[in-house]
Amino acid sequence: MAFSDKVWRQLKKVGRYDCCEMCGFKMPLLANRGLEASHIVSENDGGKDHIDNAIVLCPNCAKSFDTLLKRKIYKAFKLHGKVYSAPKGWEHGEGRGSPDDKI
Repeated sequence: MAFSDKVWRQLKKVGRYDCCEMCGFKMPLLANRGLEASHIVSENDGGKDHIDNAIVLCPNCAKSFDTLLKRKIYKAFKLHGKVYSAPKGWEHGEGRGSPDDKI
């Protein structure tokens, strides 16, 4: 599910919608600069519709975040047992495309 208008306004107000928060990409000629706001923790895993649960990414970083980084972070947390936890949905990646998609 997409973020509410309130979250979009907050992202723009605090200047977090100027460029990708991972790689710095932006397309100045596009109204949204070619960016999208992604949930860090999906709503399916209990993530909230809140600015602190949003990350502004270009399409390439959004796909990498969902299909590669979340799986890597999940595995790293699992190595440390009960001290750390990651959302269950991160185990196989989530969001864009199949977890088996190649990046």
